[in-house]
Amino acid sequence: MNRTITLAMASLLCAALAAQEPAKPAEPPPPEAQLKALLDQLQKVDGSTWAARMRQLEEQAKGHETQAAERRAAAVKLQQEAAAAENAAKQVRTEIARLQELQSLLQKLAGTDAKEPAKPAEKPKASDKPKAEPKPKTEEKPKQPEPAKAAPTATPPAPAAPAPAPKGAEPKAAATGPVAQVELVTWKQHIEPIMEEHCASCHEPDNKKGGIDVTTFAAIRQGGGSGKSIVPGEPDQSRLYLMVAHQERPFMPKDEDALPPQLVQRIRTWIEQGASENEAAARTFLEKKDAAARAAAAEAAAAAATPAVAPMPTGIRSAGLAWQQRMPALRGLVRSPTAPLLAIAGLQQLVLVDADAHLLAAVPCDMPRCDLTAFSPDGTVVAVAGGQPG
Repeated sequence: MNRTITLAMASLLCAALAAQEPAKPAEPPPPEAQLKALLDQLQKVDGSTWAARMRQLEEQAKGHETQAAERRAAAVKLQQEAAAAENAAKQVRTEIARLQELQSLLQKLAGTDAKEPAKPAEKPKASDKPKAEPKPKTEEKPKQPEPAKAAPTATPPAPAAPAPAPKGAEPKAAATGPVAQVELVTWKQHIEPIMEEHCASCHEPDNKKGGIDVTTFAAIRQGGGSGKSIVPGEPDQSRLYLMVAHQERPFMPKDEDALPPQLVQRIRTWIEQGASENEAAARTFLEKKDAAARAAAAEAAAAAATPAVAPMPTGIRSAGLAWQQRMPALRGLVRSPTAPLLAIAGLQQLVLVDADAHLLAAVPCDMPRCDLTAFSPDGTVVAVAGGQPG
């Protein structure tokens, strides 16, 4: 009996110890079992669930395709609009060149018509007389031409000897040369006084705000911290003019009233005439500009006289071959720059076709194979290159 009691107590003790030990985590099933369980779950999914998921993915795909097509169409439209804008800009530039040429011719023909009312010139010439008098009573100079209609000015009726020009005085016209009727604006006589009075306090060697010094001709032509401030001949591209004209910030003079319109116009005229230091430099710049305008107008006139579409070639010696059969592979194709004409290099011949691919000629070549072809810039000559393979 004692032995039975001992075994019972031992059993109870083992059960108590087993209860006190922490339970070990169950081991995960092997991968094969996991895969089988997943397949079992998928097999239990009905057909309607699969169909709903497929419809959802199909709608997403169509949405992305539609978005891509819309963006491609928008890109094509933008490219077309950009090309149209570029063509419009070219036409406007051509019109500007023609107007400049017309203005130059009118200045030469009209004499004093392009000249602003100013004090009389040094020599009493008929072309130097003021455009109009404030009173009907005029000087008794025989046969002096006057414009038919001119606004009265504040010029005195009796011309007096010109006095020395004060600071910022109006420019005087050059006496000789191809730009004799143009009033020359120079740095020393007209622009430097403006800079000294309105700009030098903030833009001098010891106080160069913005990195620019306007006290000397060399310094103002050099520019400032943001680069060149003057583009000779182009006031609308010159930051100096744009800032004093209050067309570009910061407006100048800073924290002050804008310059009087006549001073702003004088700065613009100075830049238009090349932003020159003296009259000789300004006259040289205007002569070169006038010559360039005449050349551009002549080129534009020649281009306008050229027919828009060059005539198609005639009288070409043709081999009489059907190029569709003789040319299994095209080696080279190029379009004429002046006519709706295509040149195609192929097997021992050069084929010429029009824009609708109608055969015009099949010219034989001595080379075994023609690989490349090219037109001259005027479209009158076509060249072919090729040779023996290897």
